Amino acid sequence: MLAFLLGLLKIIGIVLLALLVGLLMLVVLVLLVPIKYHAVGVLADDEKRANADITWLCKFIKLKIDYLFPEKPVISLKIMGFELFKDNDKTKKNVKVPKELKKIKKKNISSSKKIKKKKKEKYHPTINSDLLELSKAEKMNNEAVDRDDIIQEPDNNRLNDDVLETANNSFSENKIEKIMFKIQELYDKIIIVIDNINYYLDIWEQEDTQSLLKEAWGALKKIVISIKPKAYKLDCLFGFETPDTTGRVYGYYCMLLPWLGDNVNVEPDFEQKRINADGYVKGKILVLTVLINALHILFDKRLMPLINKLKNGGK
Repeated sequence: MLAFLLGLLKIIGIVLLALLVGLLMLVVLVLLVPIKYHAVGVLADDEKRANADITWLCKFIKLKIDYLFPEKPVISLKIMGFELFKDNDKTKKNVKVPKELKKIKKKNISSSKKIKKKKKEKYHPTINSDLLELSKAEKMNNEAVDRDDIIQEPDNNRLNDDVLETANNSFSENKIEKIMFKIQELYDKIIIVIDNINYYLDIWEQEDTQSLLKEAWGALKKIVISIKPKAYKLDCLFGFETPDTTGRVYGYYCMLLPWLGDNVNVEPDFEQKRINADGYVKGKILVLTVLINALHILFDKRLMPLINKLKNGGK
């Protein structure tokens, strides 16, 4: 019995060790094997399309994206050549509706039409002549009362000049007080804004902040260099509504030509308005490089105090 238990524990240990070794190997592969990407695009009058492929470990995992304007992009995921996922709206469009549901819809439409016709019918009530005579008499009485009020208004609306002056003075004083209150409130807000600006400028000029920003900028440059395309090509023919706009944009391109290199070819068209372009991008991403540089900044001791200072905001 004891030998059986020892053998069982031995088997369990071997299985757990194999799982641990497999997990470590998977982590090493993810960190050291680069993720490759390749994208192709065409922009023309009769065609607008783009294709992108993202692969890992000799196409062990492959993500493909196909886009043809004006349709929605088609996304597919394959592992070892087997398709696990494909998002395509064409399969959703060809859905048949049963005949019974069609009949029910027709009945609902006919019943809704009948209800609308009934609502459109108006009800015309009969008017009694006695009621009309009573309403006319009431109108005559109201007009007489209004005339009496108009005649008595000059007597009731006689106000003293002193009362009017005091009312105007109180109104002007209240208005001045409101204006002064608004000015004081605006002044306080300006003072708060100036204090906050001075607070953030002080943080910016501190040595820890400057050294941390330099290291973060260096790490960001390393990440960008590691993920930037290793090969690319772009051919573009463009033209705007007016030749001067086309020439101005082409002049900007000529200024950037030393940095763009021979892989970017742009030609102007001064006769008509159009944009035709095609090109490709190819590169790879090493997860280890991105992870090391990102963790170097995230676990820096100076980062959290800086974040806390920025959250306080001069309070």
